[in-house]
Amino acid sequence: MADLYISFAFMLGLCSVLLAVGVRCARWFSPTALVQVLGVAVVLMSSYLMFLWNQPIIASLIPSSAIIVLGNWLPLFGAFFAGVCAGTRRIHVARRASLTVATVALCTYSLFEPMSGTSPTCLRLNGQAALQYQTADTTCSPVSGACLLRLHGIAATEWDMAPLCLTREGTHWMGLYRGMKLKVQNTEWDVVVEPFSLDRLKAGEIPRGPAVLSLSFDDRFGSQSLAAGFSELKGHSVVLLDHSGSNTLQIFDPSPEFGFESWDESILSTIQEGVMIRLVPRNPSARKLDLEQIIVAERSARR
Repeated sequence: MADLYISFAFMLGLCSVLLAVGVRCARWFSPTALVQVLGVAVVLMSSYLMFLWNQPIIASLIPSSAIIVLGNWLPLFGAFFAGVCAGTRRIHVARRASLTVATVALCTYSLFEPMSGTSPTCLRLNGQAALQYQTADTTCSPVSGACLLRLHGIAATEWDMAPLCLTREGTHWMGLYRGMKLKVQNTEWDVVVEPFSLDRLKAGEIPRGPAVLSLSFDDRFGSQSLAAGFSELKGHSVVLLDHSGSNTLQIFDPSPEFGFESWDESILSTIQEGVMIRLVPRNPSARKLDLEQIIVAERSARR
């Protein structure tokens, strides 16, 4: 957790600086100039929410295991607005104090929240298969990440990935990215995050695999989505093994009731949003995985 605590302290420092900048702006600028500055801040915050917030591109801009903290810029904007409030003398001091304290508290909680709570209890499984099932209700993401790592020859289990991925009632994709980023240190592999959608699949923009798909679903085909083993409310993570054609995926679903599946367009069309996390060689000339051999070996390991 050292990476998170260091990043938390760094972000708190930035918040303190922006709080002071907000106070200075409120006291030094004319009302007209202050409105213009606030307008620019609102535009920047809106742009962040539209183009960067919870988007895979943030992992390219901040390729750090602490992205779940460093990629949360809302507290920075909140600290600036709190500073403007604190420095505006036209507001009664009691109101200024209460609004500023409440905003600062929310900013601090927003940064610390991913580190709070405890991970679910998982079983330690033994076996030769790289693709293994989850042993807790909320660990589909860490176990999928562990499967992907083992396919690339990196030791990983659901038991050790769940805390690294900050799994609580579920796992945010940034938490999964964190766990995998920590695991690939000192290896020949690195982690990349890309958006996933049926449109991108049809356009030929999705690599064959393997990868982890972290998905959320709509309820247009509720019976089909539930039959496939995932919840529309919480989403689900699976291992993409391969895809054949433009609209069929070969999947390993870590839910014990499912396992190897083929997802066609009737299921893929229920995806509301998705993120694909995969490993890429640090050296582009490194050997690539033999997908067909992997699938055959994993199926044989279960016979």
